[in-house]
Amino acid sequence: PIDVNKIDLGIEYSFRFPDPPRHKTTAKAEIRQAADELSKALGGSEVKEETGSGHGHNLSVNYSFTDSEGRKWRVEWDGVTRTYVDGEAINPRKGHIEIPSPKWSPQSTKEVTKLFQTMRNLGKVPRRGAGGAHVNIDLAPLKAMPEKEGARKMVDLLNYFESHREMIQFLWQHPFRQSAAMKLNVSPSLRKKLDDFDGNWDDLGKVLYEEKYFNSFETRKPSYAQLNATALM
Repeated sequence: PIDVNKIDLGIEYSFRFPDPPRHKTTAKAEIRQAADELSKALGGSEVKEETGSGHGHNLSVNYSFTDSEGRKWRVEWDGVTRTYVDGEAINPRKGHIEIPSPKWSPQSTKEVTKLFQTMRNLGKVPRRGAGGAHVNIDLAPLKAMPEKEGARKMVDLLNYFESHREMIQFLWQHPFRQSAAMKLNVSPSLRKKLDDFDGNWDDLGKVLYEEKYFNSFETRKPSYAQLNATALM
């Protein structure tokens, strides 16, 4: 038996701009304001600007703060539209605000309520048709096991997900999100390899890569799948 209230989750919340920003300067100002107000609502620390590529292409806008419980929140710019000239991204615009939660197991809705109320007060709204449940799986407990045992348990999780995939999709995914979180083809070859699997993490990554257990469509990210296992590859 598992007490789900003790399982840490990472949740990504997203909110739309009422007037999508036409350039990075506007987006940065609005995201900074959102981070400041959310930190106040959660009794948090001073907001800091994060460095690094974040969502890639040097277009990142990323702020962070620590709430009253010492947990780190991030407020970022995601889904950015851009134009490419000679391989360089220019004119970043539009997009939305993404707020990844800390790794936590919330025991009440108080922080979530404050989050949504703060964004609503700023005119930032969620869009149901652009979302769904987005759960991040921490591999650390499995990686702490003997290598073959941990890899086999990951295979069991993959098999369990695929066996119940239609019901999980029905419960947690909006129909409009199928291009960004598409179901993957589990070929008879992949199914047999997973059923018979008796290898380590490298072996598992190789199997998943060779069997193309990722989004293989051009213009889409490999991670745009209902279960993103690219970290294993």
